[in-house]
Amino acid sequence: MSVNPLDIYGQFDMKVLESFENVQDLMLSEGTLSQKLKLLIAMAIDVEHGAQQGATASGWRVMKLAATKDEIVEVLRVAYYRGNRAIFTGALVLQNLFK
Repeated sequence: MSVNPLDIYGQFDMKVLESFENVQDLMLSEGTLSQKLKLLIAMAIDVEHGAQQGATASGWRVMKLAATKDEIVEVLRVAYYRGNRAIFTGALVLQNLFK
C-alpha cells in the first residue's frame, strides 16, 4: 500500500489533518452500520466518482476487516449501476487490490 497523500498536511497544516482524521473517525466508527459496510459504501461512492485512489484505499482497509473479494466485486457492481464511469474505475481498483 502506498503512503497516504494527506500526510503532507502534517508538515504544513496540522489542524486540517486533525480535522480530517476526526471526521473520518466519526464517520467510520461502529454504529448501526458496521465499519465494514461503511467502507464498502465509501468505496462504491469513490468508484462512481472516479476516485480510484480513494476507492483503492477503502478496499485495503475493508479487506483488513475481513471483506471478501466477492463482497468487493458486488459493491463495485452496485457502483456501476449508479454510473457508467464506475466500470472503468472499478476495473482499476480490482487490479490494484487483487493483481
